[in-house]
Amino acid sequence: MSGGRVSLGIGFGWNHDEMENHGVDVPRRRDITREHVLAMRALWRDDVACFAGEFVRFGPSWSWPKPVQCPGPPVFIGGASGPKLFQAVAEYGVPPRRRRACCRCSTRTRPDSWAVPDHPESGTRDSGLGTRNESRCE
Repeated sequence: MSGGRVSLGIGFGWNHDEMENHGVDVPRRRDITREHVLAMRALWRDDVACFAGEFVRFGPSWSWPKPVQCPGPPVFIGGASGPKLFQAVAEYGVPPRRRRACCRCSTRTRPDSWAVPDHPESGTRDSGLGTRNESRCE
């Protein structure tokens, strides 16, 4: 749809009063955010996605069309610099310099109409991201 011009920007939140008013468990907000991003990545990556975490759970689900970007839209994480932010970026964010990095794709293929110009593996897609909360559909 957009030809790969989509980016996702997220933050953990700083206004504790507002988060509490919306029912967010402030001390767990980073864990909640992490799990939501990993669940989205499962939907972007897998033909039939499942996810079983503490905050996000869904059985066999389908989400189409899949993102053009490999391994999915870049996820830019905003926040105050520090070890917690850097850990989140390293695990499920996309450092700006890695934005154009190519993933190692598996056997899944996409239609030729979804080919990404100048992508060395434009006929396949897989994020290669596994997580401890992710469960495969059986």
